[in-house]
Amino acid sequence: MKNKELTYFTVLWMAIPLIFNTIINFSFTIADSIMIAPLGEKYLGAIGQGGIFLNVILTPFIGILGMFTPLVSRIGKENKDTKQQYLVNSVYLAFFLGVLIFFILNFTSEFFTLFNQPIEIVTIVDEYISTLKWSVFIILIYNVMAQMIIVNNKMKVLLMLTLIGNILNILLNWLLIYGNWGFPEYGVIGSAIATNISRMVMLISAISLIYIQSKEKIAFKNFAISLKFIKALLIKGVPKGITNLNDWLTSFILVLMVGWGGINLVAANQVTDLISSVLFMVPQAFYTVIVVRLSDQIGKGEASLTIKATAKKIILVSMTSSAIVIGIVLLTLEYIFSFFSIQSGTDTYLLSMNIMIVHLVFYLIYTIQYSLLAVLDSFLDTKLPSLITLVISYLFIIPAAYLMYKLGYSAVGIWVAEGIGMVIISILFLLRIVKIMRKNTEFTENSISQ
Repeated sequence: MKNKELTYFTVLWMAIPLIFNTIINFSFTIADSIMIAPLGEKYLGAIGQGGIFLNVILTPFIGILGMFTPLVSRIGKENKDTKQQYLVNSVYLAFFLGVLIFFILNFTSEFFTLFNQPIEIVTIVDEYISTLKWSVFIILIYNVMAQMIIVNNKMKVLLMLTLIGNILNILLNWLLIYGNWGFPEYGVIGSAIATNISRMVMLISAISLIYIQSKEKIAFKNFAISLKFIKALLIKGVPKGITNLNDWLTSFILVLMVGWGGINLVAANQVTDLISSVLFMVPQAFYTVIVVRLSDQIGKGEASLTIKATAKKIILVSMTSSAIVIGIVLLTLEYIFSFFSIQSGTDTYLLSMNIMIVHLVFYLIYTIQYSLLAVLDSFLDTKLPSLITLVISYLFIIPAAYLMYKLGYSAVGIWVAEGIGMVIISILFLLRIVKIMRKNTEFTENSISQ
């Protein structure tokens, strides 16, 4: 990565394509839901449950592969062979993890039957996942390729790949779900086929792009297995995968608690959760920027003061951007609610407003927590942060949320408990970073094996 002077606009220039890329990628799910909806509620509910189930299974494995970015960002441009070898080995690991996920997904119907889901839903989910499960290899390998594109500072290209894939997915959904233009009418299975084809096109495009950008053929020797790198990826990645899975499970448990409050509360929480999911894509984009920039500096053995200054500057930009987002949401919140057919003055409106205010109050805390986690990931420090997240989640957040519900504070109290938990996690992350910085150690490529 070029050593440009970091300015507010330089950081934004890196983050904005990543933000839009995440939003467009998220719209894959939204597009599928919208186009499946005319088939009936049971089909819409089935692909919703199936999609959540697939994402839960994928989450820890994507977390493992996510450490590819900080590991490879440490390697200088002159070490092209090493980068190629690590890319190829990450693909090997992605394929192996894909085999594990594929095996797990074979028991989809048994899982949903175990939780007493209606037989009609189980049948549809099983058909949907039976087709969609073939894309897990594509998803994991594309995840690695996308990270390589980010490491090469080609965020705009990644955005274009995602946009093309999304447009193709919508077109294929229209053709294969309903049988338009003489195509077979596959219904829900057609949606899964459309997703598989779209993601395959994205993967082929990403591989072609990386090959073209390398300006030279991949040397045959770089296809050799590097147990050293795979071991590093697993050692640093497994705790990261556990953290990702824990974040999802904690949120899921809190959502279940919200469900105890009745239908109106569930509807209000669903709307605010969707809005918050989009908002959270902003700090997630800055997370990537921090990991890429800091890992690059660590790989060059730059002084800890320089690394600290870079981290501070990007975190400041991230917080400023989040503050602007909060202002925009507050000014347009009533209009956003109307988009979901929530009218001002109704019970659902008041509930949604209260929950959304809590989310916005703690939005900056989430930004700080995610930014600090990015700094720790850049230093390949994943075990202790994972332990911190697990302990705070199950010894404070969930018990505190349950207590708040019992005291009559409903969803607002539940999400306040989560926000306070994020504050505690952020403080502990900061203390950990201070300790690491004080060591004033040069981190080079050789530290990958440590």
